[in-house]
Amino acid sequence: MQNKTVSEYGTQTKKHYPDYDERLIWWDKRAKQLEDFEAKYSGNEYYFNLGNDKDFARLGNYVGQEITVFGSIGDILTKKFPYLMRIPHTKDETFEIVIHEENAGLLTELDMDTKKEYYVYIKGKLEIYKDKFQIVLSDKESLWIE
Repeated sequence: MQNKTVSEYGTQTKKHYPDYDERLIWWDKRAKQLEDFEAKYSGNEYYFNLGNDKDFARLGNYVGQEITVFGSIGDILTKKFPYLMRIPHTKDETFEIVIHEENAGLLTELDMDTKKEYYVYIKGKLEIYKDKFQIVLSDKESLWIE
């Protein structure tokens, strides 16, 4: 794989993404979000970083309780109700945020297109449905970005 190209003037230039500056802003913001979560909530038993194996494993002890999860939404499924927003943990394990039909407008209110690429917090009662952990989202204050 060649890392350099020759410009029209014969000088060496490095290959990079054309949107590299925007990507740096995105990477830096996500890194800051992770640092902030660790600084503010690490050790709080009711906060869970869904990218952390130990936190994900602890979820089973909190079913039926109000918790706050922190993760990056990978998929938003809106072809049928309930709508699902999935936060991947591993290839086979996901955490689901469920939006029932009566709350369908939440996706628009939350402006998920701007939040989807960053880490979000979701607060609610932890449930299990078909072997998947989930929180049912019923108000926009229960999902936010810090």
